[in-house]
Amino acid sequence: MMGAYNVNNALAALLVADTFHIRPAAAQQAIASFVPTENRTEWLTGYRGEAILSDVYNSNPTAARRVLAALRRYLLRVSESLYSVICLSWVTSRMHYT
Repeated sequence: MMGAYNVNNALAALLVADTFHIRPAAAQQAIASFVPTENRTEWLTGYRGEAILSDVYNSNPTAARRVLAALRRYLLRVSESLYSVICLSWVTSRMHYT
């Protein structure tokens, strides 16, 4: 799951677990195995194999803005990684032909 808002949600869940004296290991396992409901920042595969981010369920405008901010950060990381691969490929190809 992406987004700082999900980190906040997980921390809140840990505080509730602590309040009700749930073992930390059990709370950690519950968070690790959490599966969000459908259409909540859910990655799907389209008919032609394209990646689709389904987030049709947003409870309010603030939630929508947080998902979009997380998506922007994710896409920035992906584009930076792709740029690094392209640069490395170019440098490597130049090394082989010089």
